[in-house]
Amino acid sequence: MGEARVSDESDGVMTTFVGSCVALCLFESSKKVGGLAHIMLPEAGGNTTNQATNGKYADQAIDYLLNTMQQKGAKLNKIKAKIAGGAQIFKTETGNGLFTIGERNIESIKKILDKHGIQVLGEETGKTYGRWVKFDLQNGAVDIKSKRGNTIL
Repeated sequence: MGEARVSDESDGVMTTFVGSCVALCLFESSKKVGGLAHIMLPEAGGNTTNQATNGKYADQAIDYLLNTMQQKGAKLNKIKAKIAGGAQIFKTETGNGLFTIGERNIESIKKILDKHGIQVLGEETGKTYGRWVKFDLQNGAVDIKSKRGNTIL
């Protein structure tokens, strides 16, 4: 939870579970470099604690993933994204406020990705339930399991 990792192990798999948090999967297919961040909050707001590998905040997580993926040979213009999570878990999460964290996470992530020119190829977001996310580094597939069933992005 709140971590970010990058790998170029073509047979690797990364997994996480998200509720209101968002799993951001970035993949560059020609180099088979991928990154997964378990994003808890939209922005760090000046907090630089554990910034180097912190997936907690969308802004820091995306910067970390993009920089590390490029160090492993990924080309920024070839990186694509898939996202899952951002659920409204608690009944008190209504209206515009502190408790709409899932929606705010999704909005922040998309805005930052757009700023970097990164296309979101697929998403399974929102709703009221958590999701298990499995990211396959061989082909960039994201397998999502939830009470709704299985979805592959």
